[in-house]
Amino acid sequence: MGMQPPRPPRMPVLTAEQLTQAAADPSGFFAEINPALVMDRRFIPDEAIIRRWRVDNQGRLTGEYVDNPYYGQKDDFTALAGINPLVLQWLHGLGVGEDLPARVRHEVEVLLRERQRGAVLEWVKVTDQPTPLADGHRSYAKGEGEEMFVLTRVALYVPFVACVQRPDEDSEILQGALTYVIGNVNQPVNRVQRAWLDVDDHGILNRLSVPDEHQLKSRMMAVGEWLPSDYPPGSPEA
Repeated sequence: MGMQPPRPPRMPVLTAEQLTQAAADPSGFFAEINPALVMDRRFIPDEAIIRRWRVDNQGRLTGEYVDNPYYGQKDDFTALAGINPLVLQWLHGLGVGEDLPARVRHEVEVLLRERQRGAVLEWVKVTDQPTPLADGHRSYAKGEGEEMFVLTRVALYVPFVACVQRPDEDSEILQGALTYVIGNVNQPVNRVQRAWLDVDDHGILNRLSVPDEHQLKSRMMAVGEWLPSDYPPGSPEA
């Protein structure tokens, strides 16, 4: 006996409001959504759409459907590609840029566990282009040629949405932001790093999509310290 073809999915039952919305949708499709993967109804991530059903001009499902290949719990670090190339060059030089997605995931996972013991990161999606920040000074060495810049600190603010499994609880979708800082960049044997996790507990969509500039700079400056040679010649610190 041969293998039976997979049974088609059951068509969802649409409410009157959904019928009206489906009829008005110029795409001609109705999206079937897994509500467990939606944090805010104003923002439906691709991974929450199970499939799209074709509708007629009255909003009725025809039975035709297209499965969403992006449905499910998947990491998505596409937005990291938008980082300034110079910043990526810095991070590569510091041994971070070569696998930045893995670094971001690791830091988020560790900080989530510190926030609640036993929490498991199921997936993370970087939602906006990260914001970089750097600290340093021009080189004080006298010489010919192009003026050099001495990098002393670099920070990266990464907004994300994540699915977290808590002990003895259902999975939760949360939005947050990772701040990752490397200090003492110009001191290879004394480099330090630190990370912060901000989580939106107010349910305000995109509240953490951009950083608080003062807070980001304050966090960056708290990591590492300048050498006497980092200060201008003749200054009290030099």
